[in-house]
Amino acid sequence: MPPLLGKEKPYKFKHSELENAENASGIMPKKKGNIPRLAVMLGLIEVKFYDIYLACSGDKTVAQLAEEMNIDISEMAMSVDKLAKNGLITL
Repeated sequence: MPPLLGKEKPYKFKHSELENAENASGIMPKKKGNIPRLAVMLGLIEVKFYDIYLACSGDKTVAQLAEEMNIDISEMAMSVDKLAKNGLITL
């Protein structure tokens, strides 16, 4: 049976500290290495995630990043978790 439209599978966090927006707000993610802009052009990483990756300098919290980029904090926590899951940033 095909999945029903509008029913999204809930996201499963790898890093449990990011599940709760209140707990996630104080975490300071930091990027690892240096991803070239070419990765975006080749479609290896989405622009949204690349921009978040670049903003993860280690001196801003998840809440500050969300406010700076005008993204909901729970969505920012999910994006940070995805980047961390793929080894692009550290928490």
